[in-house]
Amino acid sequence: MSRKIGNLILLYLFAGISIFAQTRTQSSLSSNEVYVGQSVQLRFSTNSRLVSPDTIEFPGMNTQYQSTGTSSMVSIINGKKTSSNTFSHSFLLTPKGPGRFVLGPFTVETEDGPVIVNAGVVNVIKPQKNENFSLRIEVPREEYYVGEPIFLDIIFTAYESLSNLAISIPALEGKFIPLVSEDSESVMITINNYRVYFNREGDSNFVTRVAFIPESAGLLSFSNSIAEFRGRAGSRKARDFFGNVVESDVYENLVIIADSKDVTVKNLPPAPDGKFSGLVGRDFELIATLPVEEVFVGDPIRLSLTIKGSYDTRKLDRSAINFDQIVDNFSVEYEGSEVDSSFENIHSYLVRPLNAKTDELDSISLLVFDTKSQKYTDIISPKIKLKVKDTKILSTSDVFSSSQEELADPILILEPMKPAKLEIFSAEQVLNNRKSLAAKQILSIVVIVVSIILILLLIIFFLVKKINSLSALSPYSSLKKSLSHIDGSPESLTILLNTLRSDSELRQSFASEIALLHEHLFSPSSTHKATEILAQIKNTLRGLK
Repeated sequence: MSRKIGNLILLYLFAGISIFAQTRTQSSLSSNEVYVGQSVQLRFSTNSRLVSPDTIEFPGMNTQYQSTGTSSMVSIINGKKTSSNTFSHSFLLTPKGPGRFVLGPFTVETEDGPVIVNAGVVNVIKPQKNENFSLRIEVPREEYYVGEPIFLDIIFTAYESLSNLAISIPALEGKFIPLVSEDSESVMITINNYRVYFNREGDSNFVTRVAFIPESAGLLSFSNSIAEFRGRAGSRKARDFFGNVVESDVYENLVIIADSKDVTVKNLPPAPDGKFSGLVGRDFELIATLPVEEVFVGDPIRLSLTIKGSYDTRKLDRSAINFDQIVDNFSVEYEGSEVDSSFENIHSYLVRPLNAKTDELDSISLLVFDTKSQKYTDIISPKIKLKVKDTKILSTSDVFSSSQEELADPILILEPMKPAKLEIFSAEQVLNNRKSLAAKQILSIVVIVVSIILILLLIIFFLVKKINSLSALSPYSSLKKSLSHIDGSPESLTILLNTLRSDSELRQSFASEIALLHEHLFSPSSTHKATEILAQIKNTLRGLK
C-alpha cells in the first residue's frame, strides 16, 4: 500500500514538473546595458492572452505595456488537425536610476494559467559629464501636487558641433505642453518623443520652456534626464596619399546627464462637499463678460466665461461651474468652449433674462485647488451691470391703434392663431390634378426643345453669313470684280496685270496668263489677242471655283 502511495506521489511530482516546464516561455531584451534615461524593450510570447498586462510592474523601472501580436499555426498529423496560437508581448522599461536590474524569473497571469518568464539582466549606467556639452533643467519648486503644471526651463549648451540631439526625461507619467513657438531662430529637438522648439541664445545655448503635468504621486527625478547626440569629441592627425599631415574631426555618439534636482509630487487632500472642478494650480482668475449693457426680458445674450491660471485644461469638470446666483433671474444654455495652450479656457453661454427684477448679472463661482495656499477655494467672477427692461405684450388691435411714438420700443404681439383648415380630395380630383401637372410638364419640355432648335438655327445662320463674308474677301473675288471693269485697253490690262501680281495665290494660279499679258502690253498685238487672254483668265477662274 505504501509503495502505491509513493508511486502516486512520484507520478504527481513528474506531472507537476512537466506542466511547470510547459509554462515557461522564450523572452528577449533589446539591450543588456543602457544609460539612465534610456529605455529597454522586453519581449516574450505565451500560448494565451495576458490577464491585465497594464498592471505588470518591474521595481525601479517605469513600465509601459506596448502591444500584443498574434500568430496561428495549424498542423495535420495522421489526418488529425491541430491548431495553436502564439501571443507576443512587448514592454518598454525605463530605469529610474543606475544599477543592476535582474528581470526574472517572474510570473505573469494568462487566461490559461500562470507563465514564468526569465528575461535576464540589465545594467544601467549613469552617464559622465562632458566639458564641451551640458544639459541643465531648472525647476522652480521642490513640491507639487498631482495635476499641477511643473514649469521646466531646459538649457542645452554646446561648445562643439553636434547633430541628432534628443533629450529624455525618464520615469515621467504625465503630459508635456511645449510653451515655445517656432520662429526663424528656433531649433526643433525631441523630448520624450515630443517635438519641442528651442530658442538659440548666442553661439552655444539652446533654451526652451515646457510644462509637465504629473498624473501620479511620488518622486520625479529630473536629475536622471539625459541628452543623446552625435558630437565632436576631438580631432586626429593622419597622412594623406602625398605624405602630408591632415587633421580631421572625430565624432562620437555621446550621452550626458542633466544638472537638476528631484521633485516631490503629492496627492490632493480630500475635496470638500462642494462640486470640485478638477483644476489644480495657482494664479486662478474667473472673468465673465457680456457684449451689451441693456437688454429686454427674453432676449438672448452671449456670456463669455474665461478661466485663467496655471492648470491642466483637460481636467476641467464643466458641470462644476456654479450659476446658482443667477438662475433665479436668467436661464443659462451652454454653447461651446475654446482651449488655449497658455492655460486659458473660454466658455460661451446663452443667457436670457427671465424678468426685470435685477439690474446686474450676479457672480459665478468655481471650486479649484490653489497650490499656493494649499487648499480648496472658490474663484468668483465680478458682478456685471446689466439693465433689463420689460417687454410690452400687445394684441393686434393695440398695434394698429397705437401711434408711431408709442411703438418706439420693441413689442411682443400675442394673438390666438386661426384654426387650421382641412380639405379632403376625392380620387377623381387627385387624378385630374396629376393629369394637369403632367400636361404642364410636357408643355414645359416642348417649350425647352423649341427654344433649343431656334437657338441652333440662329447659330447656323450666323455661321453661313460669316463664311460668305470670308469668301467675299478672297483674292478670287477681288479678281472677279477687276474683270468687270476690263475693256481691253492697255490701261485696264495693266490694272489686271497688277491685280494678278498682288497675291501669291493669284500669281501661282495665273502664271501663264500673267506672261501673256506682259508680252501683249510690252509687244502690242491685235485687240483680238487681248480678248483671247481675258477669256482664258475667266475660264481659269471658273475652273478654280
